[in-house]
Amino acid sequence: LGGKWFTGRPYTPPLLSVPTFTDKGQPSIAYNYPNSANLNNFLQVNLSASYTWQLPKNYRLQAGFSILNIFNRQNIINRYYRLNSTGENIEQVDTYALEWTPNVMVKFMF
Repeated sequence: LGGKWFTGRPYTPPLLSVPTFTDKGQPSIAYNYPNSANLNNFLQVNLSASYTWQLPKNYRLQAGFSILNIFNRQNIINRYYRLNSTGENIEQVDTYALEWTPNVMVKFMF
């Protein structure tokens, strides 16, 4: 059983919730100061276990399992902004860490 503490990654939010327009009439995003905001801190708890059996003739069999993000929290690991397809609104795009993820493994060593 173990955990990882992640500090909030910095990101740059836009100044306005609507796009600004360049001299040529193209929509663009006016950003605030670089890295002026941080995502929330979060803790991810993981569990793993394995067992090895000794077989005849120096063979070994190992089996194990692991579970990532035991508490199944939706943790934001990245954020950026983009213009929507019409160019009329600014969209916030969040990237999330893996949710509850089980893994199983079997290894035969010879």
